[in-house]
Amino acid sequence: MSSAWWYTDRSAPFAELLSLLQTCYHPDIRQAGAEEELRALVQAAERGEDTGTEWNIPVFLNELRLAVTDPSRIPGDALDRATDHTEGNDTEFLARVWRDIYPGRPLPTE
Repeated sequence: MSSAWWYTDRSAPFAELLSLLQTCYHPDIRQAGAEEELRALVQAAERGEDTGTEWNIPVFLNELRLAVTDPSRIPGDALDRATDHTEGNDTEFLARVWRDIYPGRPLPTE
């Protein structure tokens, strides 16, 4: 899985989103509590703290906002390959991710 394009070309569109979601949500990779850890990383980044990780959280959040408002922006079946999600479609999965990070906050709109 680590040879996926979003790992080999971290500057590609949605690479940050896909690589972080793969780490936190793919059932073969994720660790217990990954969603809570992601929420904590986002909160730390939003407070301007160093997250101490390789992830670029502001880029991740920007890509997540873009994807939530229009999931078709993510190329092909990349989201499904990265996460192997079981929601009915990418829209539902991305909404779940948003709610995991921001409980009670409405989904972004364009």
